Amino acid sequence: MGTSSISQSTPALLQQVGDRVFYSLGSHLGKFSLFLVQLLVFIPTCMRLYWSPASGHTAHTHLRVFMLLKSISFVLNALQLRSGFPPRASFDGGGRQRFFFYAKPDALHQIGFVIFMVRWWSLQGYA
Repeated sequence: MGTSSISQSTPALLQQVGDRVFYSLGSHLGKFSLFLVQLLVFIPTCMRLYWSPASGHTAHTHLRVFMLLKSISFVLNALQLRSGFPPRASFDGGGRQRFFFYAKPDALHQIGFVIFMVRWWSLQGYA
C-alpha cells in the first residue's frame, strides 16, 4: 500500500470518525455541517468523474451504483437529523452508545463479541 492510497482514503476515514463523534455527542449542528460538506463535495466530484471522457462504461456503472448507495445514505442522514438522536445510553441497556454484543451479559453475546473481534482483527491484518 503506497502513500497515495493512504492519502486518498484519509478523507473517508475522517468523515466516518466525524460522523461517529457527532452521533455520540448528539450534535445536530455538527451532523448537519458534515452532511452539507459531504453533499457539496460528493455530487460535483461524481458528476465530473461520470462526464469525464476518460471513464468507460464499467466506470459509469460503478459510479451509478455508488451514487445510488450514497443517495440512500444522504436520505438516512436527513431522516436522522429530522427525527433526532436516540437518548444517551443508560444502565438499563438502551441508548445510542449501546453495543449489540453487550446488550445482555450472557454466554451467547460473549461468544458473538469474540467472533466479531477475531474477524475485525483479521481484516485489519493483525492475524
